[in-house]
Amino acid sequence: MFHLQIIGAVLALVSTTVLSGEKPHNDSLNGLKCVMNGLDTANSDQIISYKGGQVHTCCANCKSELEKMIDSKQVPVEVAVRANHMLVATGQFRQSKCPLTGGPAKVSVTVQGAEVKVCCQNCTKKVKAAEGSDRLALLFSEAAFEKAGYTMPGLWYIFYIESDESNRKALAEAISDKTRLFNRHNGSDQYSTYRILNGPRSGTFVRGFGPRIWADFDNPANAIQTITPDLDKEEVRYWRDHVRPLAKSQGNPELWQTIHAASYYGLGKETVRRFVRNRFWKMKPGMYKRLEAHFSQFSDAMRAAKIPLNRMVFRLESGGDFMTYSEAVFFDNWADYGLIPKVIDVFDELHGEGAWEMFLKEGSQIMQNNTPVLTEFWEYDEGMSSVDLSD
Repeated sequence: MFHLQIIGAVLALVSTTVLSGEKPHNDSLNGLKCVMNGLDTANSDQIISYKGGQVHTCCANCKSELEKMIDSKQVPVEVAVRANHMLVATGQFRQSKCPLTGGPAKVSVTVQGAEVKVCCQNCTKKVKAAEGSDRLALLFSEAAFEKAGYTMPGLWYIFYIESDESNRKALAEAISDKTRLFNRHNGSDQYSTYRILNGPRSGTFVRGFGPRIWADFDNPANAIQTITPDLDKEEVRYWRDHVRPLAKSQGNPELWQTIHAASYYGLGKETVRRFVRNRFWKMKPGMYKRLEAHFSQFSDAMRAAKIPLNRMVFRLESGGDFMTYSEAVFFDNWADYGLIPKVIDVFDELHGEGAWEMFLKEGSQIMQNNTPVLTEFWEYDEGMSSVDLSD
């Protein structure tokens, strides 16, 4: 991976909160209403997976009913509208186009806590003219949701930096200086940096940003965090002059895509975690759906066991073998990491007798044979990153 490991690690780091230090998901519901009845206040403990994100109901009964609707693919129109609205209001989904026309998203309007951008003043007038549930339907119907190109930010841009042991400290100090000068104030590009703790790449630094949607690469805030950065920017020149000369090698950037439906957030989505364990393997061709279901089973068991960890699954989009996947587990202390075996205890109880054995067999059917499974630990470095662990 980018070697696989590198990217994965980063991914990991990213996912938890974000390589960029951004906060992709607002766990506070801020008075949002139950997606089932639209009247009672949503309960943050009543969580339902929807379109790869999370929506909330007011009670266990509503949760159960919604889960049945989702399983049967018979979600009523009004419920889908409220669920789509919640995905946007909590910051889980972002748009790339106007939900009314499909044109450029330029003019902001706020509807019941959700900020939406439309293309023009005419669309703004249409939104303001609609009232109540009609306004929600105008912006968050399935058709409008699709037209706006809503998607969950989940793209991570990663690169790794190798150095000789003799100048590793100097390289770390140079990266820290650059980060302090350019990447720690409001409005600046945010980065996260990890150190690989063990394995053949021990001591290598991993740096990256995310999460992003594809449209972000068209109009990056500072013309740097994109596929083709502006090489004349002062920040780029500073890195070239003060950091790059200390590195033994740097490059082979990769793009990774989060598989949201297969991930689990026992620690929440908004905070950076100190450690990450990464595993990388390659899938057999044509096994994507089976792989996603396979990973989701394990995450469901982690959720049932209430394991205080985050687990993210990623697919390599660009920069290497498209069949490559990464599983990243984020945690703050080793004692919590040691709780993972508890998942096995609840797996059969959750998925049925013999489910764990079938899970292991399915893994052997999905993954490529005779390819190494890379496993490494990484540690977040505050000095070289935009966000402190205490933030």
